Amino acid sequence: MNENTRSDQPWHLWGWRALLDDNQWEAVAAWFDLAEIIRTDLGERAKSLSEFRQALRQIVPIVTIKNGMERDTRHIRPNDPPELWEGRSHLKHLAHILDEGILDHLVDGDPPAAREYWTDYRSQIEETLDGLYAEPESTDGHEDLSRKSHVRDAKTHLRNIDFATQVALSQAQDDDERVWVQELVSEIAHDAFLAGRHTQVAWGKNFEPDALIRRKSLAGFVASQAERTAYFEQRKEEHERALEHARLVRAYVLERHSHEMNANPSKAALGKLIHENWDRVGGEDRPPKPKEPTITRNWLSKNLI
Repeated sequence: MNENTRSDQPWHLWGWRALLDDNQWEAVAAWFDLAEIIRTDLGERAKSLSEFRQALRQIVPIVTIKNGMERDTRHIRPNDPPELWEGRSHLKHLAHILDEGILDHLVDGDPPAAREYWTDYRSQIEETLDGLYAEPESTDGHEDLSRKSHVRDAKTHLRNIDFATQVALSQAQDDDERVWVQELVSEIAHDAFLAGRHTQVAWGKNFEPDALIRRKSLAGFVASQAERTAYFEQRKEEHERALEHARLVRAYVLERHSHEMNANPSKAALGKLIHENWDRVGGEDRPPKPKEPTITRNWLSKNLI
C-alpha cells in the first residue's frame, strides 16, 4: 500500500499518519493495539512501525530529570511526577507506547544475545578505564588508593572474567553447550557490573550534599572573583581616563595661567587650578571631576605632579 494514501478506514498499516495529523492521540493508541496483531506483509509492517516509532519520538517530550548531582535526559514516561506532565497530559497515550517496549520489539526484533551486549558494554568500560588512567591524579595520598590503582584493579577483574569464561568453555561438551556457557557468563558479568555501578552511585549519594555545597561555594567564589576583577578593571580604566584628562587640564592651566604662577608652582596651587578648570577641557564625555579639591590635589600629587 502506498504510504501516502489516506484510507477511509484508518486501521490500515499507514493509518497512524492521518490520526497523528489530526491529533487523535487515543485513536493512535487504538491503532497500535490493532497493528500489533497484523501478520500480513511483514516487511511493510516493519517499515510502517519503524516510521511510527520515529514520529512518536519527535512528538513525545524529552525531559531532564535530576537527583542531587545526577542528570538524565530521556522521553517523558507515564509514571513521571505530575509537575513534569503539566500541559502535556494529552500525550500520555503516546508516551505509554514508547515506554512499554512492545513497539521496540516489533521494530527491532528479539534483543541481542547476552554476549553481544556484554562485548559492547565491556568495550565502553575499557575505553573509560583507559581514559581515566591517562588523567592526572585528582587526590593526594597512598598509591594503593589512587585513581590509577583502582583502574588497574578493575582491569584485573575483567581478566578474571575472561579466565573463568575460558575454564567454563573448556568443560563444554559441544557447540550448543559452549554457546549456552558464553551466554550465561555474559549475562552474569553484565548484571554484576551494573549492580556494582548502581551500588557505587547509591553509596555516593551520602557525599553528594557536601559535593553540592562545595560546588555552589566554588561557583559563588568564582562569580565573586569575576565580579571583583570586573570592578577593578573598570576602576583602572576610569583612573587612566581621569589621569589623561588631568594632563590635558594641566597643559591648559600652564598655558592660560603662566603669567599668574611662579616658575615652580606648588603642588597645592597647581592641583587647585586643575580642579577649578577640570570642566574647561574636553567634551561631554570627559571623566567626572573629583568631588573635593583636596582629594584632587592629593591624587594629582601621587599620580601626576
